[in-house]
Amino acid sequence: MIQSVCAVAEADIWTLLRGESMRNTPIPPGFDWHLISIRAQNPGHLLTAKDLAILSGMHRLQSWLSMLFGDVCSPEEAASWDVSCFTSEQAKQVIQYLDAINVLAGDEILVVQCYAGKSRSAAIADFATRYYGLDYAAYRQKHGEYTTPNPLVLKLLNEAWAEHKAANEGKLAALPADPAAMDEARDALRAGLCNVMPPWLAEKCVPR
Repeated sequence: MIQSVCAVAEADIWTLLRGESMRNTPIPPGFDWHLISIRAQNPGHLLTAKDLAILSGMHRLQSWLSMLFGDVCSPEEAASWDVSCFTSEQAKQVIQYLDAINVLAGDEILVVQCYAGKSRSAAIADFATRYYGLDYAAYRQKHGEYTTPNPLVLKLLNEAWAEHKAANEGKLAALPADPAAMDEARDALRAGLCNVMPPWLAEKCVPR
């Protein structure tokens, strides 16, 4: 299960790639983590397969979701900056990913990264903290002074969450305590969510 959520800057990820520890938001020893990596429209800034191999091999990264959208609040603003807007479809993809990693995880951490770690990533981290039922007051006390969550991202995530709850009412109950029943429930959820995962993680999610 996801135990904590944090938003970080692009520079923090490059720090890890240089073999150093992430100074501002340390990942405690023994914790695995998952990454939502946000870029604008420059594909050259996306993490490469080599980068992801380093993060997974040396720093216990378990999965990632790469997203492309700018730090804008309307289609008009996006057009003026020649970037894309966060969309309702991307909001649904985030929620699917949050569900998937929470089922797969032990005691793990979600890291959300954008260029500065203050707007786009902060919006998703803010939402994920509430989505997972974590201590939101403690999260805001730690991160709120330094972040300004993107309002469009928050709005679309909250709308997608409402739709998700309405569509899945009674279907996403807590996993049963019995190990065999838990495996069956987990596999059923994995089967429906693997389409949002990177290929190597999707292979891990194939029902037994």
